Amino acid sequence: DGGGGTRVERTVVVNLAAVTPMSDVMYGAAFEEINHAGDGGLNPERVADPSFGALAYVRKRLWERSLHDAQTIRGDDRDAQVWTRKAYPLQQASMDPETVASADLANADAYWSFENAKAEVVELSPPVVARAAAAPGASADIGAAAGGSFGRYALHLSGQDGSLMSMLVNHGHARDGIVVADAQAFVARARVRCVDGGSQWFALSLLSADLATMYASQMCECASQNKWGMCQVYLKPTAPARGVRVGLSFKGHVGLQVNFVSVTPSTNWKPDGSYVPFEAPVLARLLDLSPSFLRFPGGAFVEGVNMSNTYRWKTAVGPIQDRPGHPGANWGYWSSDALGPFEFMQLCEALSAQPVWVVNAGISQTESVVPGSAAAWDDDALDSLEFLLGPPTSKWGAVRARMGRRQPFVLRHVTIGNEDCLRPHYPAHFERISQRIRRSYPYMTIIANCDLGEKADFDMWEFHKYCSPDEAFEMRKAVDAYTGTRQVAVTEFAVMRAEEDVFAAVAEAGFMSALERNCGKMSMVAYAPLLANEEMRNWRPDLIILKDGERPYGTVSFQVQAVYRRLAGTHCASVYSGGKAHLPLSLTEEHLEVSATCLSGPNCARIAVKAVNFAQATQPVRLVVARETSGAHPQAGRRYFSRMLHAADGRSWLRTARGGVGNVASVVSCARWADVHSLSIHHPGYKTNSFERPHAVQFVNSTV
Repeated sequence: DGGGGTRVERTVVVNLAAVTPMSDVMYGAAFEEINHAGDGGLNPERVADPSFGALAYVRKRLWERSLHDAQTIRGDDRDAQVWTRKAYPLQQASMDPETVASADLANADAYWSFENAKAEVVELSPPVVARAAAAPGASADIGAAAGGSFGRYALHLSGQDGSLMSMLVNHGHARDGIVVADAQAFVARARVRCVDGGSQWFALSLLSADLATMYASQMCECASQNKWGMCQVYLKPTAPARGVRVGLSFKGHVGLQVNFVSVTPSTNWKPDGSYVPFEAPVLARLLDLSPSFLRFPGGAFVEGVNMSNTYRWKTAVGPIQDRPGHPGANWGYWSSDALGPFEFMQLCEALSAQPVWVVNAGISQTESVVPGSAAAWDDDALDSLEFLLGPPTSKWGAVRARMGRRQPFVLRHVTIGNEDCLRPHYPAHFERISQRIRRSYPYMTIIANCDLGEKADFDMWEFHKYCSPDEAFEMRKAVDAYTGTRQVAVTEFAVMRAEEDVFAAVAEAGFMSALERNCGKMSMVAYAPLLANEEMRNWRPDLIILKDGERPYGTVSFQVQAVYRRLAGTHCASVYSGGKAHLPLSLTEEHLEVSATCLSGPNCARIAVKAVNFAQATQPVRLVVARETSGAHPQAGRRYFSRMLHAADGRSWLRTARGGVGNVASVVSCARWADVHSLSIHHPGYKTNSFERPHAVQFVNSTV
């Protein structure tokens, strides 16, 4: 009854005679540079702003990213062409595309500091800065990286005479500095040139926050006057530590220019000198999730707050040390763009996931390019596909080849824009870009931000939703009621709570089972955001939590996502209550959701059943697995199983989730023709104080 009164056993029928093919990319993931998911997360780089782009930006030196001289209009210009929202419930419930998630760019200038120091030099190799005191005269200024074609910016360093030490210091992505684990080693690199005569020695070091303790240091020589050179050294800290800084120190009256400083784990470098651009523990957790697709690079990150800070893929390719980065204005911090389209495609291959590439349609969250000025944005979208898919003899395919990949990547899904439907000119921009993609890549699945109508050329439309647990579970009705002709891609969704808990996971599981029951209409599902650095979160909830020096852990929602992905199957079976085959389950069961998938093809020799109890009390459920051809008279061989679905407190789940324990699935052999995999997610109860650990569902064979 959902309220703790008399419990009535509910009968749910899984009809294996009525099955529908499922998408092979049903359950995936959506990456966005938010919560320091990339810089400070998946990106192994320990140095924040390694190419000094943020420093140039905040000091207003030379920083510009104009793609073209396009005319733009503000997003509140209602004379522009906009999309008309469809009347059916699922489209009406999709996230309002007018929402602007913007934040001030915080602390970009604080990534770097210049310590002008008179030092006591300890006679070791190399020298150590100890008990530093201020010394006037030294300076650091950002300017153009003249004298070579590397990068855009360089920090011009000027020192004093031979008795003075100066140091360039970086505290890393986190406010509290860099974490060095036990026995961890690093590769440090710096690209420098001397400009004021002679050769110059400098040191790359890992130091304590007060610069008094050196954990590791190596010397480099800037030997060639006015020529850029890359120094690479191996740093093996003497002990584990927190709050570590990266230092580049030099002594004497010297002119030194630096335009790249990097510190990465030595394990990310292969013996042949190639670099693995992913943090190993984070990649391992993504492999645990095993997404069938990966949508990237965002999200609001693609749009930017205005056209000046949209994502530009062309500055996110080529050598990582030459990428200037850009302000991630939506989420308030600088993006190094070390994870560009090339790296994301590598990630998809590592995860065996199909890529979903999101292109900017000439629209930001507050500005839209007018159609007459949009040609360069259209070209930019097509150029990105040439980079990913073109032959190595093409302009952008050649750029990919120089990055070490002559063979084109495999890409079959492209999304045009992100939540842009109610922003000016999206229908016109979409039509132009989709037509060009269709002509050049006729096999491509084109995804729109909304249902643009029968005349528009698209294959799927996106549904995004962030809401309360009750609203999420209620969304089952909108899913069941959907009658549109195009497939729906739920590429961003999550239940919004102060903390990731089992209450949210229950609601999400109910929504996902409704999507799964309707697999003929629903083709993609992805929880978002995917990753969050625990110390630098600006959005909650999140799927995987990262903390420097500790193993990333999946939230309760991660456990749900992983089980649904693992038991996705090839077909979904018809599910209904008792004899009410003509009614959707959402109309007959207020607090119960059940879905079933075939794991071995349309014959359904093995099935997976997910049962979700959203009530405040235990619900006894009789599951009937049958092969019915009429809906009224079952064939012989119907199987019955009964199970009590319990309510439980979510806090015990949080404890097990941090330890990586996914005790949410069990396998029960029910008959020679069917194995039932079952998932039990429990509502935490509004009033219960129980800490009982919830058990996996085990349907009991009660009647055959």
